Amino acid sequence: FQEETQNLKELVQQFQPHRALERIAMMSSSVNKYLDENKPWKLAKEEDQRDRLGTVLYTALDVSVWLVSLLEPVMPEKMKSARIQLGLGERPLTLEKLNPGLVQSGTPLPRPEPLFPRIQQKEKDSPKQNSTVQTKAEPTKVESSTESGLVGIESFEQLEFRTGRILESRKVEGSDKLLVSQVDLGEPKPRSIVSGVASFYRPEDLPGMNVIVVANLKPAKLRGELSEGMILATDDGDSVIIVEAPSGAKPGTIVR
Repeated sequence: FQEETQNLKELVQQFQPHRALERIAMMSSSVNKYLDENKPWKLAKEEDQRDRLGTVLYTALDVSVWLVSLLEPVMPEKMKSARIQLGLGERPLTLEKLNPGLVQSGTPLPRPEPLFPRIQQKEKDSPKQNSTVQTKAEPTKVESSTESGLVGIESFEQLEFRTGRILESRKVEGSDKLLVSQVDLGEPKPRSIVSGVASFYRPEDLPGMNVIVVANLKPAKLRGELSEGMILATDDGDSVIIVEAPSGAKPGTIVR
């Protein structure tokens, strides 16, 4: 985490906070993976595994301090609550003070509360059992997939998602929004793929990035550039963030 924290500082200094948040999410996933692999809920049932249980729980809490501190600028109020629950008080920790062992053994912790409570949907009132008014049941209207905006699994299965690695990228001439990239999909030669991310990424930001590609789209020409697929990205209306594949995924790996 210490090395990754330095990488995050560099990304922020390069005005790429979206990339920094993506890396923090990956760090969080590694903690979840650690807990899943060590299964503390099983260790708690075995008397001879008490020491191991303590180590697993302490490690998870200790690295959680890092995540809380890294997310402080993004969610200050939520992270303040998290710090209190971790026994660290209300004062934020600076990156320079982040070191292993910040959680002191034996520190009493308050009763935990969820940072993001699940919203419970209110149940509709059931009809009165003693109602004397009899109503005729209306026939149920079955919406077609087109009317509801849903697609059938058959349509989804026609798409082929594969991991790719961007080798090089450049701006599309005459366009402020398009970049054309050479993407390795594990095939004899890389594919040329046009993406509308030029407002959020520089060409030099993309080489080396592991991405997810819709690999079986019909080739098309955009502003004179051949596009042989689609690089997946999120778009909330204000920013576009390329969806990155795990760093260990080989180009051409099928995504299910």
